[in-house]
Amino acid sequence: MDHDGKWYATISIDGCNSSREEVTTQGCAAGGALDLWTSPKLRGPGAEWRRIGKMITTNKTPLDSSVTAEFVTSNFFGNVPGDPRGGRTRVVTHNGGHVNSGTPIFYLGLQANGSQFLDTAGKMEFAAPGEIGMLGKIVMLSRFVCCPSR
Repeated sequence: MDHDGKWYATISIDGCNSSREEVTTQGCAAGGALDLWTSPKLRGPGAEWRRIGKMITTNKTPLDSSVTAEFVTSNFFGNVPGDPRGGRTRVVTHNGGHVNSGTPIFYLGLQANGSQFLDTAGKMEFAAPGEIGMLGKIVMLSRFVCCPSR
């Protein structure tokens, strides 16, 4: 749940919104993307998931512009304790582009609730120091941790 009391989730897609066959044979110059969805409740009564739109679209990696398909093993998080921007800083991760496939990549940026994920200049360029990088050869696992039994 975010600052506005809503739940947010992303789905990995390619930035061209093409079929998998087309992207596999021709690639997507726009790169990968995360589609943002929101709901007032996570599940059960009151859960009404709706698509907001693309949160981020980029082909950039720290080394080149080799992302030519959907993001793989992507994730995003924010609301990190001690955030100097009051919880607006977000981190997007995915497992690399074509050249460095399997190497976790991160993008550091800003996002207001339900809006696009942007770099500190208000763009999707991620060119300032620390806005893009690699996490090394680790395995990224997405996990869902929720509510303890009550």
